[in-house]
Amino acid sequence: MEKALVTSGILKPTEKRIDKWMKQGKTDLLLFALDKVLYKTREKILVSLREKGDVSVIPHITKLIDDDVQAVSEAAIETIEKLAGNNLKDDLSKRLQAKKDYWVEQERQESVRKMTGYTGILRKIKDSEYDRYIAIKNTSFEYLFAMIEDLGGVSGDDYLQDFEFSYKALNKDWKLIKVDDKLDFFTFHNLIGWFYGYEDSKQAPEVVVGFAEHHTESSKNYFCFLDSTNLSRDTIVGAFDNEENFFIFLPDAFEEGGNLTVTDSFRIDVEAEKKYYAENGLIVSEFEIDLSKKLIKMNVPED
Repeated sequence: MEKALVTSGILKPTEKRIDKWMKQGKTDLLLFALDKVLYKTREKILVSLREKGDVSVIPHITKLIDDDVQAVSEAAIETIEKLAGNNLKDDLSKRLQAKKDYWVEQERQESVRKMTGYTGILRKIKDSEYDRYIAIKNTSFEYLFAMIEDLGGVSGDDYLQDFEFSYKALNKDWKLIKVDDKLDFFTFHNLIGWFYGYEDSKQAPEVVVGFAEHHTESSKNYFCFLDSTNLSRDTIVGAFDNEENFFIFLPDAFEEGGNLTVTDSFRIDVEAEKKYYAENGLIVSEFEIDLSKKLIKMNVPED
């Protein structure tokens, strides 16, 4: 009788009734109520179902894996995993893992948003598909090589290895450095900010710009530089040749493929940037001409 009254809408799944159903073990009414209550109550029902250990509820709660509320989604995932145990089917297991990865990424993005003010969509980069350069205005190679060695020794000298840096003067103002192909995503982009050095450095450059030239697809070419609006100096911003803008939050840039994040949070004037580079002799197609080479020992990951 009670079930008929509830399913017909005459009796509402109030908090008091739900508490009573949980005590009475009325699983059918609890499952019915899942779509009708606020997220905190949905989460409470899932915990009750988990504790009861009834495997038959799994098909009824899989829809909550994709609940918009993270707490409910994670409660559904935990409930399904506990109830299914070693009998969890591969397709469902993959779905659960995908959702867990999604929430991890959402939390990462929210953390980055709080630090940078930017949001966007993560895009993994294969460094092996690029030639990567850094152009530096008004400094010396002596200073630049010292700064590379400085960065390379931050983690100690237990695992130092040789990295090849190619270099040349582009003109009287600009120097160019091509980084080793095996240098990792983080270190390449970190160097862009690192070259600015310390406040008391008399040789600190005026401008530093990174260029990444894709081997086969020009739309994937990009330039980047230190975000001048970020006082922590831990964010790189840039744009692809197709004018997509992106940012890189350096403290999170260690993972394979990096953490380049395509964004609409700001707009870089790509044409104006390219015009400035051309006027200053920064012609990427000419970067490979007449490069000298230097080995520098660094304790950094290989890509």
